[in-house]
Amino acid sequence: MSAVIEVHHLHKKYGDIVAVDDMHRDEISHRTDEAIMTEVRRLSGTASALLADDEMMRAAMPALRADYKAAETYRCAPDVTVTCPITVLTGDSDPKTTLDEAKAWSLHTTGSFDLRVFAGGHFFISDRSKEVMQVLKQHFGTEAPGATA
Repeated sequence: MSAVIEVHHLHKKYGDIVAVDDMHRDEISHRTDEAIMTEVRRLSGTASALLADDEMMRAAMPALRADYKAAETYRCAPDVTVTCPITVLTGDSDPKTTLDEAKAWSLHTTGSFDLRVFAGGHFFISDRSKEVMQVLKQHFGTEAPGATA
């Protein structure tokens, strides 16, 4: 089963179990466009050429603001669990997620829990894409959905 299908299946079965309740709630979505851009720059995950393109950033701002709003307003009851395994990937110097917050996901499953810590910040996936792909292959296999052997 592909990752997308698996996540869709879990969403249909369990709803929006996507965040540990005590995550940072900075209310960045209420800030000015300039303040949101300052935050995006602080996280160091967006190419500087893109950040310098005013037209592109104006086009992206509604999506950025909506992403921050979703993260800021979602609440997950502390006793909510799923039976499927949870694997958390995080960067060791992520300014948005501490290791303790990443470990807290273990409270939301009765299945197995695996925490993978990579060198890097909030956008460690960009710098560690090969290692991240290895983890995904371990969990989801390498074949495309519907492929036959």
